[in-house]
Amino acid sequence: MKNKKGSRRNKPAVKFVQDRISDLPDDVLLNIFERLDTPDAVRTCILSKKMAMLPYLSITAWDHWCKMLRDKKKREERGYCEKANVEWEPSVSDLKHQNLAKLTIHGFQPDQTLRVIEAAVNLKKVILYDRKVGKCCASMDPKIKVTPSRYPRTIEEQELLKKIRQDRISDLPDDVLLNIFERLDTPDAVRTCILSKKMAMLPYMLSQFVVDANSFIPKDDDDSGFLSLRDTVQMNGAVVDATNNILTFRNPQIPLHQLRLRFYLRYYDFLSIGKAVSQAMATHDLDIIEFTNVTEKERIECTNDDLLFFAKQFNIFFSAYPGVFAGLTRLQIQNLRFDESDIPNILLNCKKLEFLRLYNCKSKSRTVLRVEHHHLVELQIAYGNFETVELVYLPKLERMTCQIWVLPESSEQLAPMLRELQHVTLRKLPEGCDINWTMFIVEAAPKLKELSITVWDHWCKILIDKKKREESGYCEKANVEWEPSVSDLKHQNLTKLTIHGFQPDQNFVGYVMRMMEVAINLKEISLYDRKVLECCEDLDPKIEVVPSRYLRTIDEQELLKKEMAEGVGIALSDVIHFRS
Repeated sequence: MKNKKGSRRNKPAVKFVQDRISDLPDDVLLNIFERLDTPDAVRTCILSKKMAMLPYLSITAWDHWCKMLRDKKKREERGYCEKANVEWEPSVSDLKHQNLAKLTIHGFQPDQTLRVIEAAVNLKKVILYDRKVGKCCASMDPKIKVTPSRYPRTIEEQELLKKIRQDRISDLPDDVLLNIFERLDTPDAVRTCILSKKMAMLPYMLSQFVVDANSFIPKDDDDSGFLSLRDTVQMNGAVVDATNNILTFRNPQIPLHQLRLRFYLRYYDFLSIGKAVSQAMATHDLDIIEFTNVTEKERIECTNDDLLFFAKQFNIFFSAYPGVFAGLTRLQIQNLRFDESDIPNILLNCKKLEFLRLYNCKSKSRTVLRVEHHHLVELQIAYGNFETVELVYLPKLERMTCQIWVLPESSEQLAPMLRELQHVTLRKLPEGCDINWTMFIVEAAPKLKELSITVWDHWCKILIDKKKREESGYCEKANVEWEPSVSDLKHQNLTKLTIHGFQPDQNFVGYVMRMMEVAINLKEISLYDRKVLECCEDLDPKIEVVPSRYLRTIDEQELLKKEMAEGVGIALSDVIHFRS
């Protein structure tokens, strides 16, 4: 039975559909809501506690005009009913959605459809598009009356509409406004607040202060990705002004818990920032203090003299405010060439440090980097020149990212240092070599949850010339010799294994079968083909690339999955997935 316009049968039918939808898995729900054609999807999404966890929502409102049926009888025969709003009343009068962060509307018109902004208190981005008009709609039946789009075309109209929305936001209670602004970068919150006298003091009440120099990229930037010296000076100056204004005039009675700054290492700027942060630390009990120090040149542009100069600047900053660095919990630095004792000195003085990232940070002499810290949870090292990274004492280390040469050792030696390790990613393992040696990490890290391995010869970057290979420190491919410490290893926590570059040979198949025996709670094994980038399309003809034998058909994949599961006598074929 087709429901006529205004029929009361609409309401229970809608409720039934909504109840059924809310029972679907999250990935299916996301897939559905990305393709919805009605703004009423917003109301549907917030009806269920389960669907209230959805992080983003995309809506397309569109009458495909050229496909509209005008004949009333044909419409009834095909089951079309007249347009009608879905009758719905919220179960709570003061609905607040905590997780919706992004809203996209195709077919936006300047009416009341944006009321969701007031309900989604953590909304970070709203993207609005005009209605769709297909080429097939160009020649339409003249009987079809199409309401002209009222989408704002000019910048003035768009800014006016945004201001109207901001004025409505300013009418919200202070606690709700604070909840919204806590999710924004501090400069964005300040820009919004200056539109209203009522909101003018809110930036000084935020529990976190987050400022990134990139928030101040000049509006006339040509989108080329290139920033001039004038640009960086202007951007850094804006960071200094924001830091001084907000932190200096902040009421010490209002708690400040997080302080995150990303700025260029410019002499007078970092001294001013250090002073403001020092004052904030004296009056507030900060849980997180993070510095990300960037340089005016990218890694590939930096000469040795540049690295020495930037390191000198950082050391001046570090020496000028030892108390500030003693309170840091997160530090990211780049493009520095240190003396041998500099990094150990940073670790010694940054006593509260939990996260450290060293990007293109090098020693003046290729040497051993000894890492010892009581509180460090995560360590990232990229593009360093250290011959050896020695983890001396890191009792709280959970994650380490480094492209390094790995020397497998016995679990007795490694266990004290890797006992908290939970996620491991090993990249660029040479193709054609045994990967069984990576099991030494499984032995030494009892809390390991995920292991990811990428077997890949980046063909276009392979050096053929033997002399250049020796100068660059490359050695010939060779299998790593390693024997397990125990014959009956059982791992309790490893649940996910990912292999990029999988091939159906004894090397990989035997490794997967061994892992199925060892990781007794394994829930997912994802197998991917080898990587191929566009830069590898035109290769040196001297480089002989063995074609991939990755299984393409479902029948081949299912047969291998069955063989591996039966080979170890464990019914785990359902956890093995061949990924595209």
